[in-house]
Amino acid sequence: MSRHRPVIACTVPIRKTFRELSSIQPVPFGVRQGSVLGPLLYVLYTAELFHVITRHQLRLHMYADDSQVYISTPADDATDTLARLSAAIADINDWMKASRLCPNPSNTQVMWLGTKQQLDKIVIKDVPLLSTVVTVVDSAHDLGVITDSQLSMDAHIAALRQHAITVGSYDWMS
Repeated sequence: MSRHRPVIACTVPIRKTFRELSSIQPVPFGVRQGSVLGPLLYVLYTAELFHVITRHQLRLHMYADDSQVYISTPADDATDTLARLSAAIADINDWMKASRLCPNPSNTQVMWLGTKQQLDKIVIKDVPLLSTVVTVVDSAHDLGVITDSQLSMDAHIAALRQHAITVGSYDWMS
């Protein structure tokens, strides 16, 4: 297969009216936004990513086009865990390039999760991943929820409170 040919290609009938279909249109590189085939084709296209992740004994969570890689480890093993994570990220990067996807290092975040006592044992604040260094964050947005490193929901509640105050003040002023 040529390097410039699509990995997934299909033809999709586009409905003109309820009773009439238009001619079949080739879709060489993806599907139209909002297509019912979009989620199915994305799952098929990215299914191999699970195998890439599990080779490194990591876990993967995907929702739509958002992916999170997880690993559970004692705080004392943080350095060894980062080595495994870095190797997995390198393999993910290779898989993405081979699958004609573009990794976005600016959207990559690393966060340690645990109790305050466990987190105090981890002194690693910068994580080298591929050709960049990712600073460990204390909180991150995940599907509309702000998760903090102690899973306390404090950051999420503070953001909701601030949003309510901001929206409330505009309502009061109008």
